[in-house]
Amino acid sequence: MIRATFQRLILALLLARSLVAAVQAQEVRPPEFVAVRVGFADRYKVGLWTPIEVTLRGGSTTAIGRVRANLSDSDGLNCSFDAPEPCQLLPGRETKVLLYVRFGHEASTLALELLDGRTILAAKTIDSTGAPTNDQFADALRPGQRLIVSVGKSSSGLEKALPGTQGQSAQNVVAAVDSLARLPTRWQGYEGVDIVVISTSKPEVFEKISPQNARIEALDQWIRMGGMLVLCAGSHAEEALHVGSPLAKFTPGHFEKTVLLRQTSGWETFAKSINPIPPPKPGEKVELPTAKLMEVQGKIVAREADIPLVIRKPQGLGQVVFVATDLDRGPIRDWTDRSLLIAAILNLPVNEQAGAADDPVQNYGYNDLAGQLRSALDLPRDVHLVPFFVVALLVIIYILLIGPGDYFLLRRLGRGMQWTWITFPTIVVLFAVGAYLAAYWLKGDQLRISQIDLVDIDAEGTARGASWFSIFSPRGESFDLSMRPRLPDGQPPKETSASLAWLGKAGNEFNGMYSRDKQNSAPLWTQGYSIASSLDVIRGAPIQVWASKSFTHRWLGHSPDLGLDVSLKDDEKQLSGTITNRLKGSDPQANGSIALSHCFLAYDGWAYVIGTLRPGESVEIGPTTRRVSLNTFMSGAPLDFAESPTAKAEKGPYDRGSRDMAYVLQNMMFYDAAGGRKRTGMANDYQGFADLSGLLKTGRAILVAMPPQDGSCRGDDLLRGPVPKPGESDSRQPLGNALDRHATLYRFILPVTPAGPAN
Repeated sequence: MIRATFQRLILALLLARSLVAAVQAQEVRPPEFVAVRVGFADRYKVGLWTPIEVTLRGGSTTAIGRVRANLSDSDGLNCSFDAPEPCQLLPGRETKVLLYVRFGHEASTLALELLDGRTILAAKTIDSTGAPTNDQFADALRPGQRLIVSVGKSSSGLEKALPGTQGQSAQNVVAAVDSLARLPTRWQGYEGVDIVVISTSKPEVFEKISPQNARIEALDQWIRMGGMLVLCAGSHAEEALHVGSPLAKFTPGHFEKTVLLRQTSGWETFAKSINPIPPPKPGEKVELPTAKLMEVQGKIVAREADIPLVIRKPQGLGQVVFVATDLDRGPIRDWTDRSLLIAAILNLPVNEQAGAADDPVQNYGYNDLAGQLRSALDLPRDVHLVPFFVVALLVIIYILLIGPGDYFLLRRLGRGMQWTWITFPTIVVLFAVGAYLAAYWLKGDQLRISQIDLVDIDAEGTARGASWFSIFSPRGESFDLSMRPRLPDGQPPKETSASLAWLGKAGNEFNGMYSRDKQNSAPLWTQGYSIASSLDVIRGAPIQVWASKSFTHRWLGHSPDLGLDVSLKDDEKQLSGTITNRLKGSDPQANGSIALSHCFLAYDGWAYVIGTLRPGESVEIGPTTRRVSLNTFMSGAPLDFAESPTAKAEKGPYDRGSRDMAYVLQNMMFYDAAGGRKRTGMANDYQGFADLSGLLKTGRAILVAMPPQDGSCRGDDLLRGPVPKPGESDSRQPLGNALDRHATLYRFILPVTPAGPAN
């Protein structure tokens, strides 16, 4: 009896314990991903850095973890991106995390993880399958589409005012965000953005942002990297532009006061409109709240009496366009020709038509100059591709030998057919060995690098660089990669911020980012790799045997010295003055001096041909300097006739099949000024920052030159190995050798004194 009672008691205790455990298990809730915001108002481009904002909800207990995003790159390999810092999730509370990724295909799958070490605390997979929801994000922009980010409580009506913003094939896509607080905290997040428009008509846009905010710093860096900001300030100009405000650093002058402008001919002339700006009501006068600036810096392109209306100010390698009134309120909002005004401010064609960006150019498979540059990088020196017809011919010969050839050989020798057990494998082995030896003879057993660098320096000290390179590996292995940027004097730039990532194929070709068959991207190598949260280091990038993979590196820094003495002025649209080369390098064999070759000076739609600028040499720019239209000059051979001042420049069709790296990059450098899509038949979207046509409109001159191509003046050094931690020795080794293809181009942005009194 006692034993039975004891057993019942034990069973009751076990049952109670099970019930308590079940209740506790029901109460333990893990953290979860609840929402994802991709790009700017769900607008983004593939193949470029894109901000994503992830919203997580805490579980039943406090958790600390790091968010990781996993995406396929353009080659189909898994690439992971980590958030810069771990996040703490409180029970039931929502937390937002911002990180930066690159989408490798227009139809992508985004896999999110919350990691505590190697433990996965939460996971979520989201596809780009149409309209954005909590479980989906929008499809990427189509090739060639321009992304314009409008910051304000409304989009300033840009969708209706801009040409080419309607329909799926719209050339201009407007993404509206409501305040500066929704912008990226790193300049890399703007890589897919063409223009940022900030409207100050509503104070909520800028009220809660301090001048030292990371978002203001990132915006400033992006402009200096070549971005374009349009700042509209009218009715609330005093609050938005006063000294110490976050937007004051972008203002091309000092704010004086707000005036009510009653004359509108300046706006109408600038927009080339025959229709006057209408008054609010019949019989009333037009009154436009207008910001008046003092000590204006930049080029005034529209004015009303003594009041500048539109000012283009160069800022680093980019520009700020200041508009002295609001475009989204008052009489301008109701003006029938507002689209003409906005197109003139943004420097966009009025009747722009979307190009056939979906169709690859001829049979090359790419529709963007970046795709042509990538193709040029993919074929290293001394590595030869076997034509398809040769492969097909060898396959036919092989089939004939192991079939009819083997049969007739044994019959002719009078041997029995049983000897095929020897002849058949012999033929197979000989062909296999022959194919192996031929592959080594054609492709070699050495690692090869194809690289081209572009280094830009302006007279105010801003320096930026870009490198595009491809690694060809004779064996399958993984690479830890980083870059060491260099200025023309061989020294690293100061205060550097950089990014390093894969370079995708911009087109519909096999493994292209817009390939219609996503399954074509399935790689033979299933191993993934990662890009560090600093965005400038790649870890474990796999490259298959006798295959290549392309990458791109960008950096922003400061140069203490331009290396040139410059005195240029505009004398009735004719450039005149002197340029002296005093560049000093780090190569002792060159006596510390650097000769610049293939030099030309771009200014106001013209190319002034200089040729070679030797160390210490001065060149006089004037009426006797040979001058060629920039369009004609850029249509010539790659930087060839700049060497001969007497050579005749002949305009020819753009070679869409060229594999010359310098030729392709040359046409990217002044894409818009030299004819753009109309001349090349392709877009310049994915590496559009290389185009400095916009700076030419701000009154700057740009000297293009090539340093010695002997390796002493390379823009970036490609390094292999793990990045050392503070206090550790640097064990990284440079990749490449003397047989590699490596070219470097320099551009110096030079000030020009305008004709007559300064604006």
